Amino acid sequence: MLSKVAQFFLPPGLNIDSIEGWKISALVKLIIAIFCLLSFMYFTVAFGLIHDTFPYLFVLIATGLLLISLKITGNQVLFVNAFALLLFVGSIPNILDTGGIYSYNLRWLIFPVLIAFLFLNLRFALLWMMMVIGLIIIVNFYQTPSHTANLEVLKQQDYFVDNLVFIFTFSCIILIFHSAQSRFDKALNSKNEILKNQKLDLEKKSIELKKLTAQLRDSNKQLENYAHTTAHDLKQPVRTITSFAQLSKRAIEKNKITDQTLEYLDFVINSSSKLSVMINNLLAFAKVNHLESLERHEVDLNTSLKMIKKQLSQQIEENEVSVIINDLPKVKANKIQIERVFQNLISNALKFNKEEIESKVEISHTQQNGHYIFKIKDNGIGIRKESQKSIFNIFNQVEMAKKDGFGIGLSTCQKIVEQHGGKIWVESEFGEGSVFCFTLPRG
Repeated sequence: MLSKVAQFFLPPGLNIDSIEGWKISALVKLIIAIFCLLSFMYFTVAFGLIHDTFPYLFVLIATGLLLISLKITGNQVLFVNAFALLLFVGSIPNILDTGGIYSYNLRWLIFPVLIAFLFLNLRFALLWMMMVIGLIIIVNFYQTPSHTANLEVLKQQDYFVDNLVFIFTFSCIILIFHSAQSRFDKALNSKNEILKNQKLDLEKKSIELKKLTAQLRDSNKQLENYAHTTAHDLKQPVRTITSFAQLSKRAIEKNKITDQTLEYLDFVINSSSKLSVMINNLLAFAKVNHLESLERHEVDLNTSLKMIKKQLSQQIEENEVSVIINDLPKVKANKIQIERVFQNLISNALKFNKEEIESKVEISHTQQNGHYIFKIKDNGIGIRKESQKSIFNIFNQVEMAKKDGFGIGLSTCQKIVEQHGGKIWVESEFGEGSVFCFTLPRG
């Protein structure tokens, strides 16, 4: 019941789980308990059951206003200091009526100091201690003991010394508690820092998990596209092979091997080659996510490009293209995958050259913001603006490439580059050539 009532008076933004929040919550509960006790005492006096001069009504109103102010303003410092002031002012009449600085009630002044220390900090506690000392000095000058009935055993000076010893001892206890609290807070802050770092790590891992989930979702979507598009694209070369193989068989059975029969066999061979290329491209795209493709080693791109140029030598000669390889850096990458990127991009540049001019493909690089920017530039047929945005999508084919490609090579390049922490794009003017660019981190 007390907790529910206290919860009502706590400010909305207070974090109960924190140490400061727990302290304020405990103080509110204490004040509510005092309020209930004072209410009982007030009604006892009001109905004449006992006689007491303590200002219960004033204290009830003051404590009620305190609780309401905390609810409205949420100012915890003002709330604690106001409660300490209430204790301070409430103790003064009893002190003055029972002997001033010689009164046993003088030691009740330690409670405002204790409240300030427990619920605020040492600075406020020292401030209240100075107010207590100031009050003692003032009372010493203007107040003389008026009640001597209880001073039979000890002299008045002994009361005063006893009070001073009590306040001094309590002050020392407060300082000791402050030292212990400082060490406790330091240890607690250290643990909170560890928990904060662990929370950040969990949040980071959660973000990574979300990214992996998104990648898995994309992979599943691509897999669906594989199944649909591959089934569709495989039908044509398989149908061609089947049809012309049957025609060739009939001709052979009839011993009528003519030039047309040989042409049928050429169709079978060409379709088989296209089918083989498509299967290899699909396997290459599927292998990008394998664990082997994630391994990174230092790769000398100059050596790799010389080997790629040698592998493409037949295509280079057939298309009469000049391939220029500028000095390239060493990069940390998966050798097989990064060579596949260069091979696919150079092969595309060779494939879509212009026959009426001297064709040229140039490979170069620059450095910017901790990345290498690689460029494969050609003076071929170029790519239309409307096709540039979707050119890297799986199974997408630009118009000029439909007869020779299956739309997998560029998508494979994009996947490999992004897996290496880079990005890929194309800059092209239709009829003026293209520049395929991609980045890789340095080091």
